[in-house]
Amino acid sequence: MTAKKKSLLNMGVIKQDHSDAEELLAPANVDHEALYRYAHDAASFSTGGRLPDLQFAKDHAGQPDVAMFDFTSMHRAENASLVRERKGKKLLMGLVGDCLVEVGNKMFMDLVHIHPT
Repeated sequence: MTAKKKSLLNMGVIKQDHSDAEELLAPANVDHEALYRYAHDAASFSTGGRLPDLQFAKDHAGQPDVAMFDFTSMHRAENASLVRERKGKKLLMGLVGDCLVEVGNKMFMDLVHIHPT
C-alpha cells in the first residue's frame, strides 16, 4: 500500500513534517510503534479482518519487519522484454523480477534480466 504523508502525520507515525524525504523518513522522525499499528490496521482493513492473528515477520535484529520507502523518484522499465544482437546472435532479455536496493540513503530499482552465460 502507498500511504499518504498527511495520513502518516495524522496517525503519529511521522513525528514532524519535512519537505526533504531523507529528513522526513529519518529513524529519529518515525514513531516505530505507531508505524507497526498503522501497518497492522491497514492489513486488517484490507483483509476484512479475516486474518485474526496478524503478526509481523522479524528482521535480522528481531524487530517487526516493517519499513517506509520514498517512492517520489522511481525508475521503471520501458519494456518487459527486449531482443538485442550480440556477437552475431540474437539475445532475448526479459524482466523477471524487481526489487528495491538501498545504497546509503538512496533507493534504486534493481531490474534483473535473463541472459545466457
